[in-house]
Amino acid sequence: MNRRALEGYEKCFGSDHPNTLMVVNNLALVLQDQGRYEGLEVMNRRALEGYEKCFGSVHPGTLMAVNNLALVLRKQGRYEESEVMNRRALEGYEKCFGSDHPNTLTAANNLSMLLLKQRKFIESEILFRRVLEAREKVLGIDHTSVLSTINNLTLALKSQG
Repeated sequence: MNRRALEGYEKCFGSDHPNTLMVVNNLALVLQDQGRYEGLEVMNRRALEGYEKCFGSVHPGTLMAVNNLALVLRKQGRYEESEVMNRRALEGYEKCFGSDHPNTLTAANNLSMLLLKQRKFIESEILFRRVLEAREKVLGIDHTSVLSTINNLTLALKSQG
């Protein structure tokens, strides 16, 4: 159904229209749920290129596509490429929304998780602590995002012994 919707949007609006890109993103989510990472990467790269063309590199839609691609690359074990995209997403969200915005904190958390997978434990810990402090301030100490960050920080600390 997503592919049918995509064909229709492409005919009506063209391949780089924001509505078409939204459908591309939705198709990518379906592929992710199916574990079809090769096709998922193609869809995410297409969405990213389209958003960059329409809105530029520091737009929420573009940054969402950067973040999504980073996650796909991480799941494929392509950590260096994922790190580049994660850092790009984090820097973009900081410019766009500031350092305490939920999207910025999610990007920082995603980068921290990647750093943990890469065994960059100290950098991961530092970033998790930043995320934890900001989330506690914004959301309160009992919010599930705060608790999840505490768990992630614990993993970074455990990895360091």
